Amino acid sequence: MINLKLNEKIRMGLILINMDIDKPVGTLPLKAQVSRVHQKYSQTHCLIGLKILTIKNENLLNKFIHDAQIDELKRLSRRNL
Repeated sequence: MINLKLNEKIRMGLILINMDIDKPVGTLPLKAQVSRVHQKYSQTHCLIGLKILTIKNENLLNKFIHDAQIDELKRLSRRNL
């Protein structure tokens, strides 16, 4: 990925993982465009920013994010007791 150039369009996928479940919640194929490249972030890493152009099954992603937010709120409320 270090060879990606600014504005380059790529196909990739996201794997949604809930650490409490043995198998992935789902996968989402998507198309993205490189919006930022920071190749000298460190000696071993670079940072690449992406703009998502299209994503399949956005409802699955929305549900995954919502569930993660609810779990985090529950965790925070137990910590503040």
